[in-house]
Amino acid sequence: MRLIPGILALSLAFVLVEAAPASAAAPGGRLLVLDDRDGGQGVFSMRARGGDVRRLNLNIPPYGHPDYSPDGKRVAYTDVWSVYTVKADGTDRRWVIDGPSVPAYPRWSPDGTEVGFESGNIMAGAVAAPAGRPVYTASDSGSLTFDWSPDGRFVAVVQSWAVGGEPWDPVYARDIWIARSDGSNVARRLTTRAETWDPYRIAWSPHGRTLAVEALGDLWTIDVRTGAVTNLTATPGVAESSPIWSPDSRVLAFGRQAAGATGPQVWLRPAAARGDAGRSLSVTGIPTSWH
Repeated sequence: MRLIPGILALSLAFVLVEAAPASAAAPGGRLLVLDDRDGGQGVFSMRARGGDVRRLNLNIPPYGHPDYSPDGKRVAYTDVWSVYTVKADGTDRRWVIDGPSVPAYPRWSPDGTEVGFESGNIMAGAVAAPAGRPVYTASDSGSLTFDWSPDGRFVAVVQSWAVGGEPWDPVYARDIWIARSDGSNVARRLTTRAETWDPYRIAWSPHGRTLAVEALGDLWTIDVRTGAVTNLTATPGVAESSPIWSPDSRVLAFGRQAAGATGPQVWLRPAAARGDAGRSLSVTGIPTSWH
């Protein structure tokens, strides 16, 4: 792995708070949901406790992955070659930046000044000015996914790299790193399970202690300091995906698709629960952001 100079500055310093007892009964705030029930990739806003579903006037690709700004007033997303923001109701579209390749899975920086996105490497575009810069660059990488630390000075990165196969048909494995992005070439490998799992989407808890990860059709958590990995679901015949945290770190929203179903539904579960826990919000799609 190699980091290049000029990466956006981050450092591992967390304000850790004690979480209240977990409950998925009546969480507050709103969710963004990406849903293909109308034949396209529609974007909806809804109450996190369920109900009040509102469609935003957006049709975006699956990798457009809408994300609330930290103050909840705007939504970032990608469409073809560009990153955009709109008001939370879907109006007032503003261009942010074009990616060096197709930009995907945008994530607001915690201070709201930039939108990070995946585009071969992880990049960030300044919201107030048309400027971009690398956040994380790694050699021999097949793909990267990421999330910001809650203090905005670190990134958790799911990185894949070639472990075999042929030059024209490599075999990739994935693991997770915690990386500074200040150009110091500092990164810490958090997991060493490349041969036994396949992490994909990742979300850093607001309290800073835990990563939620989608891997092998289950939801997992990882202790940021120790790298200890826990399978939360272990549900044969059910695929869980796309975990996101409630603002208080007590609840996870995720997509849940049972065997034979035509698509996932949005579910909530206490973040500390194990097994097939939680409840459905009776909405088709996957959650992408919670504010």
